[in-house]
This record gives sequence, C-alpha cells and structure tokens, in this order.
Amino acid sequence: MAGLFFLGRCLRFKGAACGWLPDDLFSAHCPGTAVRSGVACPFGEQCAGNRQKTMRSLLMKDNDFYSKSWANDWSDMKRYSPIGRHTRRLIRKSLARCGRIGSLGDFGCGDGSLLQELSIATPGVELFGCDYASASVEQSRKRLPNAHIVEHDVTRAESPFGRRVDVGVTSEVLEHIEDHEAALRNMGSWCKRLIVTVPGGALDETSREMGHLRHYTKDSLKELAERAGLQCEEIREWGFPFAYPWYARMRNRAGYGAVTGQYSAGKKLLCHALYSLFFLNDFFDSGNKLVMLCRNPKA
Repeated sequence: MAGLFFLGRCLRFKGAACGWLPDDLFSAHCPGTAVRSGVACPFGEQCAGNRQKTMRSLLMKDNDFYSKSWANDWSDMKRYSPIGRHTRRLIRKSLARCGRIGSLGDFGCGDGSLLQELSIATPGVELFGCDYASASVEQSRKRLPNAHIVEHDVTRAESPFGRRVDVGVTSEVLEHIEDHEAALRNMGSWCKRLIVTVPGGALDETSREMGHLRHYTKDSLKELAERAGLQCEEIREWGFPFAYPWYARMRNRAGYGAVTGQYSAGKKLLCHALYSLFFLNDFFDSGNKLVMLCRNPKA
C-alpha cells in the first residue's frame, strides 16, 4: 500500500507541466485560490508585489548573468549533477543513432564540457560551438583549443560557423530564450540533424533563478519543432521516479545555492551514488527531462 501511495504521489507531481506564464506559477505565490478563480486576492498589495517579483524573474537574463554563472556557479553542477550526467548520456545515445558524421556543433556550448565529452565519443570529428555568454566562450576555447568556438546569439539567423554541420546539439538552452521558436528554427537550419534537451514539469523557483522562462511537455516541444520547420524523429521523457519528482523536490527545497558553486568531496560522492540510482529511470518513458532528435528536411 505504501508503494502505491508513493507511486500515486509521483504521478500526481509528474502531471504538473507549465508553459509560458502558467496560472499555477502565480498561484504558488498567492496564499489563496484567487488567481485561478479571477477573484481579487484578499492579500492585496502583498500578493500583487509577489506577482511583480515573479514577472521580473521571468525576464530573459543577459550576457553578464550567464558569464558570471559559468565563471562562478555552474561548472561543478554541470560536471557532477546526476541529472546533468544522465542528460549527457542520453545525448550520446541519440548521437549514436545519427551514424557516422564528420562535423558536430553545440549551440549554447557553455563551458565546452558537453562538446568535449561528445568529441571523445566521436573521434576525428570537426568541432564547432557557440554561446551567448563571453565567459563561457573563453572557457570552451581553453578546453577545446582545436574547436571553432564563437560568441553568438542563436536568435540571429546568420550561421555562427558559416557552414552547416552534420549534427547539432542544443542542451538546456531553449528554456532560457524568449523567442525560442526563432532560436530553434535557426539552430535547425545550421545542421542536418539536431538533438534537443529541455526540462519539463513545473517552473519552480530554482529553475527561475537559473534563467528558465518556461518548461515543456512532449507535445509542446514537438509542436515547437514543427513550427520551426523540423521533422521530429524521436522524442522521449526521462527521470521518473527517482530524478523526478523525488530528487528534484529535495533539490528545490534546498534552493539554488545548494546545487551551484564549488562541490565538496561529500557532495561529489552523493552525486555519484545518485547517478547510479538514476539508471533505474531508464525503465520508464516518463519524467521531466525531454530529449528530442529531429531532422532538417531541407538539408
């Protein structure tokens, strides 16, 4: 019975998925149900202030925010986070389905760690990367001196590389971009096939602090790809039940500071243990991590 209760709680949590400015985003800040019902909130100015704070937190972050975050906060999180490591593993699996390739591009390459990992899985491949943040471009160039890394805004239509690559990857990028349709259309046109990963589920406070503007569902991501002129070859969810909701719930309670910054030896050990546990999530096509492989029909 206890197991069934836990499963029911997980399914109930998993079903909450948010898009742009969802009702439950505001109701999380409203002590009552006034936001959903359309009735004036009895908490008045206090609730209105919370709503304004939420609106400000949903504005797209600038270059300075991402440069500082990559320089000071995100490197260990990207390297040791059990969800991040499994996301990279799922990307490698999608990349293997693309067959033999000669060039690989990472759109939103961050510190270059993902591109470096993928280069090990595909030796001899020509590497390209671009990012919005100047600090992350510098980090990527140091990590991958033989790769072509440039600073570029993916909402701009011109190709950052002056050519089309065989496979492109954009991992945990679209949720940060206001005009995500233009970004996906551009990135899809710069490659023959594109691997996309994004978060799903509720847009929580920790995600907003990291610059997330929205989260996705399978349907919303697939529809976005179609509007961007891409053909979805496969799409899957991952993470249920151990990464989402169990681990994600604890992480969100701990707050932004608990998952960013330099990791201690104890935190690294915990991340390794959780990484092993999270392999059990592979038995379920469910969870709040979305992985999509799509094709550029014009390539």
